Amino acid sequence: MKNIAEGQKLTLVATADVTQGKGFMYGKLFVVPSVSVKAGKSFTAEIKGAYVLDAADIKDGITPTYDGSAAYVIAAEGVLTTTASGNTKVGYFVNHLGEDVLLLTGA
Repeated sequence: MKNIAEGQKLTLVATADVTQGKGFMYGKLFVVPSVSVKAGKSFTAEIKGAYVLDAADIKDGITPTYDGSAAYVIAAEGVLTTTASGNTKVGYFVNHLGEDVLLLTGA
């Protein structure tokens, strides 16, 4: 994921290796690391903002409409979906200035 609108950052301690730009659930909070680090190291993570997604960020077979529909994460797979059942809401799929993005709300 690539951040295209300033959000909100936190400094956290990695409980496992993290990869820059690869969003994941940090407890009950979806975060996008600004750097890659090994487990046990501090890292900065975005918790809000607008992000251009890579194809690998979205569950195979899912095509968001980017019309403000809700975005959920499948925690076990670390990918986004439009399916609410059993998943955690993390934001919205929107079109921001002509670009399809994930609006991460920190929820």
